[in-house]
Amino acid sequence: QKQDAESLRHAFKKFDPINVNSIDILEIDEVLKQYEFKFPPHIVKKKIMQYCQEKKLRKIDFLNVCQIFLNLKNEERLLQEQEEIEYIDAFVALGGNQDKSGFVNKDKIIEIIKKEFDLTIDIEDLIEKSINSQELNFQDFCQIFENAGEEIKSKISLLSGYSKQKSSTSLGEKGFQVKYKDFEIWFDKMEGKI
Repeated sequence: QKQDAESLRHAFKKFDPINVNSIDILEIDEVLKQYEFKFPPHIVKKKIMQYCQEKKLRKIDFLNVCQIFLNLKNEERLLQEQEEIEYIDAFVALGGNQDKSGFVNKDKIIEIIKKEFDLTIDIEDLIEKSINSQELNFQDFCQIFENAGEEIKSKISLLSGYSKQKSSTSLGEKGFQVKYKDFEIWFDKMEGKI
């Protein structure tokens, strides 16, 4: 944290050469540019502007720049915690344990992803290239999704809710199955997207 404060101070000084302890709010994103937040740059800029509007700031001092930095870091930490919770939920839904111990079967992951989510990528090839073992521990399981790109990574929260009971619904004595990909199509029609 001390190192972050020192590098923030150094970046701030570049925009405050005469030591008035304030910079223009449009310069804040330049001060924070050196940090690679998990958020895209336009989201960082939006959060900066939101903070400045709430505080009714036209110029900003170093303490407020530090507060913005801390807010962004806290939001980033919460986002990472949420991602980990989704990974744990998905791992447990596929047979792993809540404490991240145990294993999930590689073929089961492939089957569920292909059947339920109808992905356009070759999930089998991707998983085979990533992991040689048939049984995946928590770290290997997460690594597959981290390396797979946004299309499959975005499905982890859906996979976290997966279970046989959740993927099909029965009404009365006659049961029927609703696959997630079919639900997505129906939902898009209801929203007028297709």
